[in-house]
Amino acid sequence: MQQQGARAFADAKVQESLKLTDDQKEKIKTISEDARKAMQEAFQGGGGRGADAQKKIAEMRKETKEKIDAVLTADQKKAWKELTGEPFEVKFENRRPGGGAGANGQTRRPRQGQ
Repeated sequence: MQQQGARAFADAKVQESLKLTDDQKEKIKTISEDARKAMQEAFQGGGGRGADAQKKIAEMRKETKEKIDAVLTADQKKAWKELTGEPFEVKFENRRPGGGAGANGQTRRPRQGQ
């Protein structure tokens, strides 16, 4: 659910677990749609690559989560934390294009006669 971010709040099971009111559901839906549109606009035209783009996406997701948190009650925030567990971050290592090790850990070598 942590990976889903704001999308997780659209899940009926999450809404039921948090006991979201219809008003809260609507507010969260609006926040999520606005965030999606903002991300789409920010990255149209190929601007969505590299470390800068990843930072921008992370910041936009953080802002969206803060807006959603403002809609939740203290009990709902506690229930959300119980659903998602402790925060974690996935970091992807940059790999050299066309290089690196294969699935068995060996680098590729040209075949004889090539």
